[in-house]
Amino acid sequence: MKVRAKMKAYSVDRLQSGDPNEKSAEIRLMPVYDDGDPENATWSKYTPSGEVRLFITNPDAIEAFEPGNAITWILHQLNNYRQAGRLWRPSLPKVTG
Repeated sequence: MKVRAKMKAYSVDRLQSGDPNEKSAEIRLMPVYDDGDPENATWSKYTPSGEVRLFITNPDAIEAFEPGNAITWILHQLNNYRQAGRLWRPSLPKVTG
C-alpha cells in the first residue's frame, strides 16, 4: 500500500540547548486540502485533519522547513521492522512553495 500526503509546515520552533553549536527545532505539519489539487482527495476525501510533529537536529533539514511551505510524503506500508531499516535513507524533504 502507498499513500501520498501533502503537508504544510505551520510552525518551526528553533530550540536552544546548552551547546551553542548544536541546532534543533520542532516542526509541526498539518494536512493540505484546500489548494485545488484533486490529488489531495486520494488520501482523505473531504477535510483531512491531523498533525505531525518532528524534532530535527540536522541544520540543513531545519532550514528546509519554513512556515507555509508544503511538502509531499509518500507513505509505504511495511511488512516488518527489519524492512523499515532497509527503506530509511536520510535526506532532505522536497519543499514547494
